[in-house]
Amino acid sequence: ENRYEGGHHHLGGQMAAQYSSHQEVVPSSGDSNVNSKVISQQQQQEQQYYMWREEQIEQFTYLITSGEEKRQWILNDYEFKDPCSKHWPEELRTRIKQFEESANALVKVMYRRRGWVHSSDHEQYAWDTSEDSDSDDEDF
Repeated sequence: ENRYEGGHHHLGGQMAAQYSSHQEVVPSSGDSNVNSKVISQQQQQEQQYYMWREEQIEQFTYLITSGEEKRQWILNDYEFKDPCSKHWPEELRTRIKQFEESANALVKVMYRRRGWVHSSDHEQYAWDTSEDSDSDDEDF
């Protein structure tokens, strides 16, 4: 079985680990209650199956950005003409920003479904918990 297990940036390794945890469900002619439990377990696994992390978005955008910088450096160093339009670097920055916004919004929803706190919510969460702890002190 040929499967990519990840490179130096570990993004592929994290994704491969999610794929390898998937198990097949084989229907049987036995109790339908058992089958519904197995299907329910499969649905739970599928919800975890495509779980994105904030770090993965940061890694992806870093790799794309640094790759573009290296591409431009190589072209300039070897004095090749850039086959991309002169507006490409700005278009790439715009696309990456749009991707980050959309992907982070998706991750935020995924985190909330799991009961996790997104990094953009840490400040608000810390403020809410400190208010709760202050109100507890007043009871004494």
